[in-house]
Amino acid sequence: MNAAPSPIELIFHKQQQLIEAFHGIEHPIMPDIHTLAGQQKLRLTVLFFIEELFEASDALNTLEDSPLEEFADALHFLIELAIFAGVKPAQLEESPASHIISVGGWQDVVLQAGSVVYNLKHKPWKRNPKPTSESNLRVSIIGLYAEFIALVGHYTITPDELFEAYHAKHQKNNERINSNV
Repeated sequence: MNAAPSPIELIFHKQQQLIEAFHGIEHPIMPDIHTLAGQQKLRLTVLFFIEELFEASDALNTLEDSPLEEFADALHFLIELAIFAGVKPAQLEESPASHIISVGGWQDVVLQAGSVVYNLKHKPWKRNPKPTSESNLRVSIIGLYAEFIALVGHYTITPDELFEAYHAKHQKNNERINSNV
């Protein structure tokens, strides 16, 4: 008898479905992390994650939008990044506190996002890039997830509330796909 998927496994599954749904719109479905083009896709995904963090910050400051929905949008891109890099749901669920470089503040999340990008060794200005360590990249993404969850917790948002908001946003994304918007 199979156990029910964990909340993070369910999110990974739904995010994989979105990646596949957008395959006709975007680049190759799974970027090759050892090529410049693949790493540019990962960098862009980190940038989208940071953009959503800004929107969450703006929502907290202006109270015009829901910060929870913006954090859920950020989670969307963070999970996509994890999938692209081969991080497994269990690795996020079991991530030790040693991955956290500080206490989950905004600056800590941005610094950890910088660590993810730093671990991508193909740079447009380098002719002979160093090989990218898949292990180091995954560890930095796991650390980013831990920092992000800690940041969200500062606003008394539990992981379960964040995951619930992700599922609601996933439904909106599916509606957009189905209506070609």
